[in-house]
Amino acid sequence: MKYLKYIVLTLLSFVMPVSAMAAEDEYDIELDAYYSGRYVLLKWYPQSYEIYRKCSEKGFTVERRVLGEQWQTMGTIIPGSYADFTELERKEKKALMVKYLLFPEQTEQNLTLEDATDTEEETNKDNVDVNDNSTDVNDPDNANYLYQMCLMASEFSIDMARVMALNFSDEFVNTQQTYEYRVRPADDHLKMKCKVVRVQTNRKQALAPMAKIKAENKDHRVQLSWDMASLMRDYSGFQLERSSDGINYKVVNEEPIVYMYNPEYKTDYLVCADSLPDCGKKYYYRVRGLNRFGFKSEYSNVVTASYDCPFNVNVKLNSVKLNKQNVATLIWEVTNPDNQEIAGFDIQRTSEINVEGGNYVSVLKGKLLPANTRTYKDKNTDRDNYYRVIAYSKGKKDMSVSNLYYIHSIDSVPPSAPTGLKAVIDSAGVVELTWKPNPEPDVMAYRVFFSNDSTLEFLGASDTFLTKPYYTDTLNLGSLTNEIYYKVLAIDSNYNQGPLSKAIRLVKPDTIPPAPARFLDLEQDSAGYVHVAWQKSVSTDVVKQVLLRRLNETGEFEVAETWTGKENIPDTYTDTIIANGERFYYKLVVYDESNNKTERESFPLKSKYKKRDCVKNATATVNYKKGCIEVRWEKCGCKIKKVNIFRKGSDAPSKLVGSTYGVEMVFYDTTVKKGEQYQYIIQPVTEKMSKVAKTEEVTF
Repeated sequence: MKYLKYIVLTLLSFVMPVSAMAAEDEYDIELDAYYSGRYVLLKWYPQSYEIYRKCSEKGFTVERRVLGEQWQTMGTIIPGSYADFTELERKEKKALMVKYLLFPEQTEQNLTLEDATDTEEETNKDNVDVNDNSTDVNDPDNANYLYQMCLMASEFSIDMARVMALNFSDEFVNTQQTYEYRVRPADDHLKMKCKVVRVQTNRKQALAPMAKIKAENKDHRVQLSWDMASLMRDYSGFQLERSSDGINYKVVNEEPIVYMYNPEYKTDYLVCADSLPDCGKKYYYRVRGLNRFGFKSEYSNVVTASYDCPFNVNVKLNSVKLNKQNVATLIWEVTNPDNQEIAGFDIQRTSEINVEGGNYVSVLKGKLLPANTRTYKDKNTDRDNYYRVIAYSKGKKDMSVSNLYYIHSIDSVPPSAPTGLKAVIDSAGVVELTWKPNPEPDVMAYRVFFSNDSTLEFLGASDTFLTKPYYTDTLNLGSLTNEIYYKVLAIDSNYNQGPLSKAIRLVKPDTIPPAPARFLDLEQDSAGYVHVAWQKSVSTDVVKQVLLRRLNETGEFEVAETWTGKENIPDTYTDTIIANGERFYYKLVVYDESNNKTERESFPLKSKYKKRDCVKNATATVNYKKGCIEVRWEKCGCKIKKVNIFRKGSDAPSKLVGSTYGVEMVFYDTTVKKGEQYQYIIQPVTEKMSKVAKTEEVTF
């Protein structure tokens, strides 16, 4: 099981678009060639897993001819053995994919030998792992997907391509010559259409120079792009490198960056992105192309990227004092943990504010105070003054705004208490309060206060000033109190608060749910029945109780029993459904007289499961005529997907020797040895666990 899971994880870690082997569909085997100046390198691409599987049995034959002459065989390339891929896997984990693709039966056989045990419970447990079909190469879709990943792995690994038998180096070439190459199946019975490539050795084949890259800052990320029009023929992938000093570069991408053409965008540009580690620091980027034959291009041009650090300056306006001449003195402090440069300070003021803010004007008329200033005197104050101090960064790109500070002229006469307070509450707990407007001309706003007890302190209900004699509130109807009281006061333009009005009382709608019932015990008896016990709700207004049941973790709860009436609600229940391996969940729903309800779900009860007999009468008989042991069994009515046959020798542990379809009831073991004693274990694969059947020991 660990092995198969590792294959899946290897696939998931190799999420790269496949472009290197994308070729024309008219050939069964695509071919590409490169002349290095001393030898010719070949790389070929069977266009499907089925083609590769057929050819891999006897390998590939590489043929060459001088233009106009007969074909000559240069060699036959055969894929590596199971041991070769295991050895390669030590340094390249993606070799695991190819090993499983080429040797699925040996892989599963080794897995079975490692994990199979003699006990029924462990055998059934292993059954889940052996039949995991998430990477089953018998499924064409799975096989082709795995094959595409293997081709991509070989695209950037010379060793992988060599062991897969997908490359060849022709070192016996003459200069000033024109050769043609083709790769065909070594098995002459396989008729494949193979591409022919022509190579001229009059000069070394030059790789296309790396295109010029561009960089675009995206906050803390950089987007890099370059034109692929001249690069697609020579390069399968690209390597992105980054440096913090422009000298020492490190590779950014663990896997090669692969270009995927998207006809929707109709562009040949490859775009990738990288995160910039630190703000305020310049980073250098360069790119080089990776050739499928192991060559790399020269580096591209170098581009830079950076992003500014956020303006981390905090301004706190500590005080604003007004003297008898109405001159306001502002004092503030600045916190600058990163020691960032401050261009200066602006002082702003407004005479009124609202939810949208205020109409602020600059006291300094656009000028800035020096960065070391911490105090300022404003001689042109108004009756109402809201001040704030703003710190600007260099070039005024960013700013930090202080808290607001208010000063006003002296006015000690508060407004009178509001009158005519009325209140209405609906079933959802929404309260509407209204009252008469105050007669004072300088009344600016109102505030609403509430309390759950008229004898206790009233607390503020509204978080903003109310400009009209109207307020709405939404109550929590699930609280333990049934009453609420409201009072209102008025505030004038100098923020003098008047006395509180007389209180008005409201009664809340009854939405408090009853106390929940509490499960005490779940127990299964010998007959399979489940006994449920609980502590009833302590609420006195409970009129109905419903017991719900759900089997296993998914699905909906179903009603098991309903009780109505205060006197008819029990505290125990016996479930007549016979449990057989299911996981039982119960829920108690309690209703009060106002139809408020509470729910309480029980802990799960895992009932005992009795394995079914799905096969019986297993026999093993020596068939000397056929030279095998004939194993037979009978089915017992279960829906069997397939049957696994394990064989146990006298001195050897059990191992899987074969599998049959679920409809078959016979198996012929031809791998037995004369004089050996064997016993066979028949394991049916069903939706739920079932018993295995064993034969008597038999000697061949």
